[in-house]
Amino acid sequence: TPRHRVILSLMLIALSMAILVTMYWIFSSPRVIWVYLAYLCGGTAIGSFESNLLSTITPLGPDTKVWAIIGMPVGFTMISVVGYAAMGVFNISVVWLYVTTALMALAGICVWTLCIPTPPSASGYNQQDFRQFVRNLKLYQHWLPKIKWYALSL
Repeated sequence: TPRHRVILSLMLIALSMAILVTMYWIFSSPRVIWVYLAYLCGGTAIGSFESNLLSTITPLGPDTKVWAIIGMPVGFTMISVVGYAAMGVFNISVVWLYVTTALMALAGICVWTLCIPTPPSASGYNQQDFRQFVRNLKLYQHWLPKIKWYALSL
C-alpha cells in the first residue's frame, strides 16, 4: 500500500545517510561505489515519498494535505539551508547533518506508524492492483490525450 511505501521511503533515506556515514567516516573507504549506492537509496526514497504520502493522507481531508505540502519544503530548507548554515557557524562536520537526517527519518517512521490514522478500508487509498494497472495501460487512447501536454512539459 502507499502507506507502506512511505515507511520504505523513510527507511531508504535513513539507509542512504547511514551508508555515507559508515563507509566514509567510520571505515574511511576510498571507493566511490558507496556514493552510488547511497544515491540509489536516497533517489528512490525521494522519488517515491511525496506521491505516496499525498496518496495516503488524501482520505484525511484537504487541510491535512495542505500542511503536508507546506511541511515538505520546510523540511528540505531545514537541512539544506539551516543545516549547512549551522555547519559554517559552529564549524561542525557534514556527518552530523547526515546522522540528524537519518535519525529524523527514523523518528518520522515512528510518528507515521503511531500517530497518523489509517483509513478504515484499503479502498480509502484509491489503489490499484497490477492487473488493473495493465488494463488501464492498454486503454491509453482514453487517458493519453488528456495528459500529453502535461507530460511534455515535464
